[in-house]
Amino acid sequence: MGISIDFYAGDADDIGRAWANGKRPNAKAHADFSLHLDPTSLDLLSDLMKVPPLLDVLGRRVGGDGDEREANVVDPKWVSAVGVLPPASANQLAEDWLKAVNEEEGEGSTDDAGHAPQAVRELIALCKKAGTEKLEVVLAWSL
Repeated sequence: MGISIDFYAGDADDIGRAWANGKRPNAKAHADFSLHLDPTSLDLLSDLMKVPPLLDVLGRRVGGDGDEREANVVDPKWVSAVGVLPPASANQLAEDWLKAVNEEEGEGSTDDAGHAPQAVRELIALCKKAGTEKLEVVLAWSL
């Protein structure tokens, strides 16, 4: 069983409250990164996107216990930088990212099933929407 990782755009406090209570957040956008990867692998993706490491730009906690589940606000500068990436770059970013994860963590360390390109496209679109509509972005993960 892997880790569930999701990005949500909307009101961070509302998202955190719903998520902490096991409900699906009422978000304006969602990106599902539940590829059975550790959240630290998102730093590899950040590097490929030429933005600061995601885990370094997480802000206040809006949900979770910080041990087996956590939801944090993502720095708006990171969100803006990802939001300007061309959606057409998602396939190559996803391919390079999974290759980097396999090199770092060993072959077979991803459970992609073709979902990674879609997840990266969703993230770019979510960040673009968040920037345009002045929404907060929350990264939520749980074991």
